[in-house]
This record gives sequence, C-alpha cells and structure tokens, in this order.
Amino acid sequence: LSAAHLSLGDVGAALHHADEATRLMPASGWTGLGEAARLHVLAATGDRDGYAAARDSAPFALPSLADNPPAGQLFYLHAVLRAVAELGLVEEATALYPVAVNVC
Repeated sequence: LSAAHLSLGDVGAALHHADEATRLMPASGWTGLGEAARLHVLAATGDRDGYAAARDSAPFALPSLADNPPAGQLFYLHAVLRAVAELGLVEEATALYPVAVNVC
C-alpha cells in the first residue's frame, strides 16, 4: 500500500502504511519490509534527514551473505542501496559497496 500511495503522490499515506507494516509485522524472516518501505518513501521525496534517522533506528544490522539473511533484511538492504543512490550519498554508497557485492 505504501508504494501505491507514493506512486499517486500521497506521501503522508505512503509513510503511514510503511509505518503500519512495521508495527503490524510479527518478528519473522520478513521483518524489515515496513522499514524498507519507509526508506523508499523518504528517498523518493529527497528527505535525507528522515532517511538517516530511519536507517539509524532499524532494529537490525545490514546483512552479510555469511549470515544467510532472511528476506526482510535483504529487502531492507535493497532499500538502503536504492536510497543512497537516489539521495546522492556518495560516501555512504562507497562504504556499502562491499556489503552489496557480498550479499547481492
């Protein structure tokens, strides 16, 4: 729902549904989908400060391939990688490159 609202230009509803996904998702292998949706909205709207705050408040670290990460963490990693590209965060992208190469 978050992505659908974002595509319609309703940022408030997009953030609401991303946060609801995070709140309603029981701890599982899918944990991280709501957090990923929030990052996607913040990056798409150019909100660097919101992105940094959301990234720093994630309840888990970025995965590594050695950890055999669950799907939710992979979706979250993808959202982080996409956000740094959309927001032009070159230093963070450079730091994330080894993670991306080893996981993706």
